[in-house]
Amino acid sequence: MGWQTVAMKKQSRRPQVRPRKLYLAERRKAAGLRQIDIAQKLKKDVNTIASWERGEILLGEITLAEYAESVGCEPDELYYPPDVPNANALLRDQPKDVQDQAINVLRALIKPNK
Repeated sequence: MGWQTVAMKKQSRRPQVRPRKLYLAERRKAAGLRQIDIAQKLKKDVNTIASWERGEILLGEITLAEYAESVGCEPDELYYPPDVPNANALLRDQPKDVQDQAINVLRALIKPNK
């Protein structure tokens, strides 16, 4: 058995982690932008943007942040469809006391039943 076969066997034992879906194209369209607009803003080829949007290339944190900025949202919002607000988006501009109350409610909801 050669080293390549051993490496392949070891690699196949690793659990496959599926990345979370990104809503890049949906966010771009909601912002009224085309792939070419994003490509120009980020100084990338339009085919690269298309590959990102199809999920063919995993994006790093910096690229996610740049894409989010180009479509006018926060990076965490790329993990949600544009028509479904997430807790961060809903609470971002709220006063600290409202944020704290919301966190307390969420903690109460996720406490295990005793």
